[in-house]
Amino acid sequence: MGQQISDQTQLVINKLPEKVAKHVILVRESSSLTYEEFLGRVAELNDVTAKVASGQEKHLLFEVQPGSDSSAFWKVVVRVVCTKINKSTGIVEASRIMNLYQFIQLYKDITSQAAGVLAQSSTSEEADENPSSVTSCQASLWMGRSDRHRNCPICRLQMTGANESWVVSDAPTEDDMANYILNMADEAGQPLRP
Repeated sequence: MGQQISDQTQLVINKLPEKVAKHVILVRESSSLTYEEFLGRVAELNDVTAKVASGQEKHLLFEVQPGSDSSAFWKVVVRVVCTKINKSTGIVEASRIMNLYQFIQLYKDITSQAAGVLAQSSTSEEADENPSSVTSCQASLWMGRSDRHRNCPICRLQMTGANESWVVSDAPTEDDMANYILNMADEAGQPLRP
């Protein structure tokens, strides 16, 4: 009695160290960050989001809130404003304000996601330069589709209707990922009240 831990409690306990570890890493990173490194990350985030959003109708702009970094205790009082701007109209659609911890968390999330998008776009540019590899890949995919049979790949039973077939969703496009990255800022910090 009292010796057994429920399965749900054990799941929570197993998840806790990962969250705590992430928190510790963010706190350690923010505590060792110099002011110049901080400004560099703000500039880097502007560059990364500009590259990711090059084909999008929206753009993110990160800037230090004026006056919030003038104290000797800038790590405690600094605020970063993230503004989502419609490129075609120039209208500000949303603004969020973040403390240093929230900014570093968003910085890590956006740069890690953007790295995959930017790597994918550079790979597709290389494929455009070398079309023979793309053609051979497309040809092998096409030939694989022509030999398809209507058997389940696991149990090999014959499938008779369309509702019995498997649907494999398409991988997200660069536009899908860019939208996802641009929308990550919508949850960071607090809404900025004018």
